[in-house]
Amino acid sequence: MHKVNHNSILIIKPKPKDAAVISRMIRQTLRKVNSRDNTPKEIRAWSEANSKKEILKKILDESRDSVVVKDRSKVLGFGSMKGDEITSFYIADGFHGQGFGSRLLFFMERLSKQKGVKRIRLNSSLTAYKFYRKKGYRRIRRVSYVFNRTKIPCVLMSKKL
Repeated sequence: MHKVNHNSILIIKPKPKDAAVISRMIRQTLRKVNSRDNTPKEIRAWSEANSKKEILKKILDESRDSVVVKDRSKVLGFGSMKGDEITSFYIADGFHGQGFGSRLLFFMERLSKQKGVKRIRLNSSLTAYKFYRKKGYRRIRRVSYVFNRTKIPCVLMSKKL
Protein backbone atom coordinates (compact mmCIF):
# COMPACT_ATOMS: atom_id res chain seq x y z
CA MET A 1 0.00 0.00 0.00
CA HIS A 2 1.27 3.46 -0.93
CA LYS A 3 0.81 6.44 1.36
CA VAL A 4 -0.32 9.79 -0.02
CA ASN A 5 -0.84 13.19 1.56
CA HIS A 6 -4.63 13.59 1.34
CA ASN A 7 -4.27 17.39 1.27
CA SER A 8 -2.59 17.19 -2.15
CA ILE A 9 -5.41 15.18 -3.79
CA LEU A 10 -7.37 16.73 -6.65
CA ILE A 11 -10.45 15.40 -8.43
CA ILE A 12 -10.48 17.13 -11.81
CA LYS A 13 -11.50 16.72 -15.43
CA PRO A 14 -8.78 14.73 -17.20
CA LYS A 15 -6.90 16.16 -20.15
CA PRO A 16 -6.49 14.19 -23.40
CA LYS A 17 -2.79 13.76 -22.57
CA ASP A 18 -3.87 11.79 -19.43
CA ALA A 19 -5.46 8.98 -21.50
CA ALA A 20 -2.31 6.82 -21.70
CA VAL A 21 -1.55 6.93 -17.97
CA ILE A 22 -5.23 6.35 -17.08
CA SER A 23 -5.33 3.33 -19.40
CA ARG A 24 -2.13 1.90 -17.83
CA MET A 25 -3.52 2.44 -14.32
CA ILE A 26 -6.80 0.69 -15.18
CA ARG A 27 -5.07 -2.24 -16.89
CA GLN A 28 -2.68 -2.74 -13.98
CA THR A 29 -5.58 -2.61 -11.52
CA LEU A 30 -7.51 -5.19 -13.52
CA ARG A 31 -4.48 -7.53 -13.61
CA LYS A 32 -3.57 -7.14 -9.95
CA VAL A 33 -6.95 -6.64 -8.24
CA ASN A 34 -9.81 -7.87 -10.40
CA SER A 35 -7.94 -11.02 -11.40
CA ARG A 36 -8.98 -12.42 -8.00
CA ASP A 37 -12.58 -12.63 -9.23
CA ASN A 38 -12.26 -12.84 -13.02
CA THR A 39 -10.64 -15.26 -15.46
CA PRO A 40 -7.55 -14.34 -17.54
CA LYS A 41 -9.79 -14.23 -20.65
CA GLU A 42 -12.16 -11.78 -18.93
CA ILE A 43 -9.27 -9.59 -17.75
CA ARG A 44 -7.78 -9.49 -21.28
CA ALA A 45 -11.11 -8.44 -22.85
CA TRP A 46 -11.75 -5.88 -20.12
CA SER A 47 -8.23 -4.48 -20.52
CA GLU A 48 -8.65 -4.14 -24.29
CA ALA A 49 -11.85 -2.15 -23.67
CA ASN A 50 -9.77 0.31 -21.62
CA SER A 51 -7.09 1.06 -24.18
CA LYS A 52 -5.64 4.56 -24.50
CA LYS A 53 -7.93 5.10 -27.52
CA GLU A 54 -11.07 4.08 -25.57
CA ILE A 55 -10.15 6.23 -22.56
CA LEU A 56 -9.51 9.19 -24.87
CA LYS A 57 -13.01 8.73 -26.35
CA LYS A 58 -14.48 8.92 -22.83
CA ILE A 59 -12.47 12.03 -21.98
CA LEU A 60 -13.54 13.81 -25.20
CA ASP A 61 -17.18 12.69 -25.15
CA GLU A 62 -19.24 15.83 -24.38
CA SER A 63 -22.22 13.74 -23.21
CA ARG A 64 -20.12 12.16 -20.48
CA ASP A 65 -18.56 13.44 -17.25
CA SER A 66 -15.11 11.99 -16.66
CA VAL A 67 -12.91 12.77 -13.67
CA VAL A 68 -9.48 11.76 -12.47
CA VAL A 69 -8.07 11.54 -8.94
CA LYS A 70 -4.55 12.95 -8.88
CA ASP A 71 -1.81 13.41 -6.32
CA ARG A 72 0.30 16.06 -8.00
CA SER A 73 0.99 14.30 -11.33
CA LYS A 74 0.22 10.70 -10.27
CA VAL A 75 -3.14 9.28 -11.34
CA LEU A 76 -4.76 7.43 -8.43
CA GLY A 77 -8.24 6.90 -9.91
CA PHE A 78 -10.62 7.48 -12.79
CA GLY A 79 -14.38 7.68 -13.06
CA SER A 80 -16.80 8.32 -15.89
CA MET A 81 -20.58 8.84 -15.99
CA LYS A 82 -23.18 9.17 -18.67
CA GLY A 83 -26.63 10.33 -17.61
CA ASP A 84 -27.68 8.37 -14.54
CA GLU A 85 -25.01 5.66 -14.90
CA ILE A 86 -21.46 5.38 -13.60
CA THR A 87 -19.78 3.61 -16.51
CA SER A 88 -16.18 3.52 -15.25
CA PHE A 89 -14.77 3.58 -11.74
CA TYR A 90 -11.20 2.55 -10.90
CA ILE A 91 -8.74 3.20 -8.09
CA ALA A 92 -5.09 2.32 -8.73
CA ASP A 93 -3.65 -0.85 -7.23
CA GLY A 94 -1.84 0.02 -4.02
CA PHE A 95 -4.22 2.86 -3.16
CA HIS A 96 -7.30 0.87 -2.12
CA GLY A 97 -8.58 1.28 1.44
CA GLN A 98 -7.26 4.83 1.84
CA GLY A 99 -10.46 6.74 1.09
CA PHE A 100 -9.77 7.69 -2.53
CA GLY A 101 -12.60 5.53 -3.87
CA SER A 102 -15.00 7.00 -1.31
CA ARG A 103 -13.99 10.54 -2.24
CA LEU A 104 -14.31 9.85 -5.96
CA LEU A 105 -17.69 8.17 -5.57
CA PHE A 106 -19.01 11.01 -3.38
CA PHE A 107 -17.81 13.55 -5.97
CA MET A 108 -19.53 11.66 -8.80
CA GLU A 109 -22.76 11.27 -6.83
CA ARG A 110 -22.80 14.97 -5.95
CA LEU A 111 -22.21 15.91 -9.60
CA SER A 112 -25.07 13.63 -10.66
CA LYS A 113 -27.38 15.14 -8.06
CA GLN A 114 -26.51 18.66 -9.29
CA LYS A 115 -27.55 17.55 -12.78
CA GLY A 116 -30.94 16.42 -11.50
CA VAL A 117 -30.29 12.67 -11.29
CA LYS A 118 -32.51 11.11 -8.60
CA ARG A 119 -31.19 7.53 -8.77
CA ILE A 120 -27.75 6.50 -9.95
CA ARG A 121 -26.88 3.05 -11.28
CA LEU A 122 -23.78 1.07 -12.14
CA ASN A 123 -22.57 -2.39 -13.09
CA SER A 124 -20.30 -3.40 -10.21
CA SER A 125 -17.47 -5.81 -10.73
CA LEU A 126 -17.55 -8.81 -8.40
CA THR A 127 -14.46 -7.33 -6.75
CA ALA A 128 -16.06 -3.95 -5.98
CA TYR A 129 -19.49 -5.25 -4.91
CA LYS A 130 -18.85 -4.97 -1.14
CA PHE A 131 -17.47 -1.43 -1.56
CA TYR A 132 -20.66 -0.24 -3.26
CA ARG A 133 -22.88 -2.03 -0.71
CA LYS A 134 -21.10 -0.12 2.07
CA LYS A 135 -21.81 3.11 0.18
CA GLY A 136 -25.56 2.48 0.09
CA TYR A 137 -25.94 0.84 -3.31
CA ARG A 138 -28.53 -1.91 -3.59
CA ARG A 139 -28.27 -5.00 -5.73
CA ILE A 140 -30.83 -5.23 -8.54
CA ARG A 141 -29.60 -8.42 -10.25
CA ARG A 142 -26.58 -10.31 -11.59
CA VAL A 143 -25.81 -9.34 -15.17
CA SER A 144 -23.01 -9.69 -17.68
CA TYR A 145 -21.20 -6.82 -19.31
CA VAL A 146 -19.78 -7.68 -22.72
CA PHE A 147 -16.30 -6.49 -23.71
CA ASN A 148 -14.94 -7.68 -27.05
CA ARG A 149 -17.47 -10.54 -27.23
CA THR A 150 -16.47 -11.76 -23.75
CA LYS A 151 -19.06 -11.75 -20.97
CA ILE A 152 -17.85 -10.23 -17.71
CA PRO A 153 -20.01 -11.15 -14.68
CA CYS A 154 -21.14 -8.16 -12.68
CA VAL A 155 -23.95 -6.90 -10.47
CA LEU A 156 -26.37 -4.18 -11.53
CA MET A 157 -26.77 -1.81 -8.57
CA SER A 158 -28.47 1.50 -7.84
CA LYS A 159 -28.70 4.16 -5.17
CA LYS A 160 -31.24 6.87 -4.52
CA LEU A 161 -29.46 10.23 -4.34
